[in-house]
Amino acid sequence: MASAAPTITGQTNQNSTSTAAFTGGDTANVAGSADAGVYYRFVLKNPSGTVAFRSACPLAATLATTSASAAYVFATSDPVGTTTSWNWTLVQYANATDCSNDASATATSASTAAYHAEGSSYTDVAGTTARTVVAPGTSMYTKVSGVPASWTNNVNTTWVAGTTASTSCLNTSGSDRPGADTNGVVPTQSGGGDKTLLYPPNTGSNWNKLSNYDTATTTACPATSSSTAGQWKLTVSNAGANPVTVKTFYVSTAPVSSASAPASSTSTSVSIPWKASYANGTGISLVELWVKRPGDSSYSLATSASNPSGTCTGGASNDVCGTFSYTAAAGDGSYSFYTRAKDNASTPNYEAAKASADSTTLVDTGPPTSSASVSSPYATATPIAVNYTASDSGSGVKDVELWAKKPGASTYSLYQTLTSSASSGSFSYTPSPSTGGAYSFYTRSHDNIANYEAAPAAAQATVTLDLSTPSSQANAPAYSNTTSWSVPYTASDPGGTGLVNLELWVKAPGDSSYSLSTTVATPGTSGTITYNSGAKGEGTYNFYTRVHTNSGNYQAAPASANSTTVLDTHAPTTTDNVPNTVQSSLVTVTLTSTDSGPSGVSKIYYTTDDSDPTDSGNASRKVYDSANKPTLDDGDTIRYSAVDNAGNVEAAKASATAAVDQGSTFDAGNGTQDPPSSSNCGVSSNVACTNDWKSFNTAGKVTPVTDDNSLDTGFIGGNKEDQPSAWAFNTSAGGVTPSKSNILAAWSALEPTRSTAWLYLAFKRLGTTGNSFITFELNQSSATWVNTVGTTIPCRTTGDLLVSFATGNPVQLELYKWVGTPGSGGIGCSDGGNGTFVDSGPLTAPNAGGAMNFSSAVTNYLQPGAYGSSFATMAFGEAKLNLPAVLSAIGSSPCTSFVSMQVHSRSSSSISSALIDYAGPQAVEVQSCAVNGQKFQDNNANGTKDSGDPGLSGWKFYLDTNNNGQYDSGEPTGTTGADGNFHITNVPAGTYTVREAPSGSQQSAGWVQSKPAGGVPAGRTVTIGSAGAHRAATTSATTNRPPTPARSFRTPTATAYATARRRASADGRSTSTTTTTG
Repeated sequence: MASAAPTITGQTNQNSTSTAAFTGGDTANVAGSADAGVYYRFVLKNPSGTVAFRSACPLAATLATTSASAAYVFATSDPVGTTTSWNWTLVQYANATDCSNDASATATSASTAAYHAEGSSYTDVAGTTARTVVAPGTSMYTKVSGVPASWTNNVNTTWVAGTTASTSCLNTSGSDRPGADTNGVVPTQSGGGDKTLLYPPNTGSNWNKLSNYDTATTTACPATSSSTAGQWKLTVSNAGANPVTVKTFYVSTAPVSSASAPASSTSTSVSIPWKASYANGTGISLVELWVKRPGDSSYSLATSASNPSGTCTGGASNDVCGTFSYTAAAGDGSYSFYTRAKDNASTPNYEAAKASADSTTLVDTGPPTSSASVSSPYATATPIAVNYTASDSGSGVKDVELWAKKPGASTYSLYQTLTSSASSGSFSYTPSPSTGGAYSFYTRSHDNIANYEAAPAAAQATVTLDLSTPSSQANAPAYSNTTSWSVPYTASDPGGTGLVNLELWVKAPGDSSYSLSTTVATPGTSGTITYNSGAKGEGTYNFYTRVHTNSGNYQAAPASANSTTVLDTHAPTTTDNVPNTVQSSLVTVTLTSTDSGPSGVSKIYYTTDDSDPTDSGNASRKVYDSANKPTLDDGDTIRYSAVDNAGNVEAAKASATAAVDQGSTFDAGNGTQDPPSSSNCGVSSNVACTNDWKSFNTAGKVTPVTDDNSLDTGFIGGNKEDQPSAWAFNTSAGGVTPSKSNILAAWSALEPTRSTAWLYLAFKRLGTTGNSFITFELNQSSATWVNTVGTTIPCRTTGDLLVSFATGNPVQLELYKWVGTPGSGGIGCSDGGNGTFVDSGPLTAPNAGGAMNFSSAVTNYLQPGAYGSSFATMAFGEAKLNLPAVLSAIGSSPCTSFVSMQVHSRSSSSISSALIDYAGPQAVEVQSCAVNGQKFQDNNANGTKDSGDPGLSGWKFYLDTNNNGQYDSGEPTGTTGADGNFHITNVPAGTYTVREAPSGSQQSAGWVQSKPAGGVPAGRTVTIGSAGAHRAATTSATTNRPPTPARSFRTPTATAYATARRRASADGRSTSTTTTTG
């Protein structure tokens, strides 16, 4: 098919019925046809020939011809036509590539004209001063450019009034309708007529008269006003054909603006968005921000923005937006804002001041404040009520938080938030788990604009939750001996809240229930309450305690007493069974105590050395034990005192002085040094032997007589006992012979009893076979003399004794009394050097006895270091004599005393046979009718001679025969030696008081007698039996108190005892073998 030229078939105005005229915003729709199978496009050129629009270049359909179309929207800024119009053409191309090059077009249609018309407005009739926007009431002059020049006359005009769009003001038939000039401008600019159209239409002489309008009234053509404000338009047409409506002038009212301040701000710097809307085309020249601050009575200009141009998100084209930055310098409070705007009208429109704020901002820069409190710092159960107060001077309190720190925790945690604007309230706090201890709290609050109160540095309230029961205990003493006593207590508070008080409850004797006695405020964990029983009397008092804690916990009363006290104010009473008659054995003391009070007897204390049994510091006092009762020997006294369980102490009592005569307790008839328990001793043979050489030697009561066997002294042959004047000695290395007569050692001891005194003798010989004849010689004097052959020997005195011991089985004992011949044997002793013997004959039981170790060796306790641990069979012999009895039997005084002993051996049993061995002499104290004692320094004043208490020499003791408490001339005396022992000899039978008689210097030295109690002249009573027995006297210890603190005293063992006490004692317990012990 042959190709046909493309053709434009027509165009239309989408916004009107026009087919040729258009204005800004109108859409021109063009249609045509093109050949099939070619590419085509529409091209629109402006009056200057410049291409303004090219459509797409699609491929035409395969039909012979194909419809084509395009559309173009005219912009207000597009040029208007003058003598030349806009023109459309339809162009064809062979292929798609050629579409980009107009020169490659294969065919072009004929052009079709299009007219772009626009209106313009002025303030003058000549159209020289353009004005787009005017205020209401302004008269405006308008012309339209770009219409077809063919519209030479009778152009219809219709005014479109502002926002109302009223078209009542029109001229479609008047004789003075305008026309276009050759440049397409209406009204024509050539000739002498007006160059513009006046609105409102002229009512005067101008050709555009209201009277020619279709409706010639001002109602139809009203003056511009606020009611017709907006964009005015003018529709022109060629006598109704191709109408086009163009914009003319804009009647503008005042712009509208608003401030959108935030409802609140936590800062004084506030950002305030604003929006201003203006009439179309005017624009905004100024926006002002007005503010009324806290305390202000009116608004004031705060700031402004000139010629703002900010766009508004989602706003219209005539909206302008921006933001003011405002500083709230008046402090916290409510700030009210509004805006006022001015537009760009010829006479600017200024938005009126507003009656009320656009928006209000509450400026609140300070956080709210709150505080937690509790009604009590303690709680005993959960929940715990935690009160709060909260306030905010700005936006108001929004919520309050309770923060808690549990016992042992290091940090706080949020427990609960209460949303409330109330100024006070309460939280109910229940910890989980619920444990006792200190819980700390504080609150924090938010206000309504999110100010958040800072956490305080320390707790605002603390509650100690005490879930534990307090405890206490009354620890009353078991007994009291006074009506007022201390009741110790202990108390504890596991909950840690502290003790408020402690109560002491008591049930006294006779009471049926407990009553509150004492309340102690703020007690410690322990203490003491003084309880006074008043007139309640003796009996059992029951106690318990109860405590209150600061948390309010109150200890429950116990079911029974914590402790009880027995009140007993009466001391017990004790009696003894010591008889007043002489006993044949030691007195076993029974002490019986009763207590009239309710506490009962606790202990009975006693002493047997005259010391105070009530003195708790007395080392010699003992506790009475009925299973191990004390015993008293002759002359002993027991002092005693009972104490009951309440501590009442009985006044010390003393028993009668024991009178005991049990005879000898020493077994000297078995030939051993150990007493067998089955052996009997004593005058009545009813006393078990409790002593022998072993016990006497241990007690220090044995005096040895030794003989050096390495160079043994013996008699020259022919010497005899009755001729001392002729005695002469020689020495034998290894001992005298025969060995049976060789005496290695001898020993003596004395045991006094109430009725007599027993002398014990023993020896060890070298030989163990054959009979030996041993003589123990006791001398009354220690003097010596030189006999006729020049030998120094002891001086014999009439009455000296010779005890002869013959070793046969049984042994033979015989006593000889020496009777001196004055003047015989040359010069020497007063009773002569020679003499005769009075022979008692053989000594037998009960007053004498002896034995040898006939059958076996015996254990040796007498100087085992010198003589070995045992004695061979027949080497040891022993004897015992009732000294006063045998003295009386031989005609001597039973009170004879002896001070020296020597031992001889003879060749036969005859007293006149030749003497062989000699041992001695040795000082002894063999005294039957004597009073012996000892004076010692009592360093600790306990009345007992302790280790380290030395004897004191030079002290005189006497028998106070007239019992006047002082020494009188002629009264028997004895003076202490270096060991402190004293002896008063030849004392007749009777009862005496022994006292000490300190010298003047001893008295001035400050010595104080400490035993017996009472000081000088206190003494001890001693009885000398009719048979010549003797007893020891015990005078008590003394204490030295210096006259001044600086005084020093010299003693045998120490010097310079400044301010110290020095003590002495005489206790009558002798350490000498020949001294009796009491």
